[in-house]
Amino acid sequence: MLRGKCYGYEALLRNVNEAGFESIQALLNLSYGANLAQFLNSLLIEKAIEKFIALKNLRNNPQLKLFFNLDSRILTNVDSLCEVLNKIYAKYTLPKPFICFEITEFYDLFRKKMDEFVLNNRNLFSIAIDDFGTGFSDLKLLYSLKPEYIKIDRFFISQVD
Repeated sequence: MLRGKCYGYEALLRNVNEAGFESIQALLNLSYGANLAQFLNSLLIEKAIEKFIALKNLRNNPQLKLFFNLDSRILTNVDSLCEVLNKIYAKYTLPKPFICFEITEFYDLFRKKMDEFVLNNRNLFSIAIDDFGTGFSDLKLLYSLKPEYIKIDRFFISQVD
């Protein structure tokens, strides 16, 4: 039932052009190529959390979620990401799982690692499949990941009215 309340916030990376990047994807690709993707994502997660906990609404509604787009290529080192998450939960004393990782099934090469990461660490986060219906996404993804949220690609709903 819709009640006009805020359910969550999505962390979005902006102004990458001012830093000399053509797009967000270009920044992520460069960090991945330089073996810095894990480091960059850790910084971005912590920055998003700092902004999130500063919100006044959070004090009034502890069930709010922070949605964060996760680059599935960083899942080659899942232990490091889990370590970062556990440190952040301890540092900010946040309820688990307040963060929801949005996964865009863009890199099929990392599918097995992503499935393993999600299934073994569900106590740390919830999952949303972002842009469902594009890329490598399929119904098997719904079955294997059992996401709490499905964000359907706008192509499928743009003319719904």
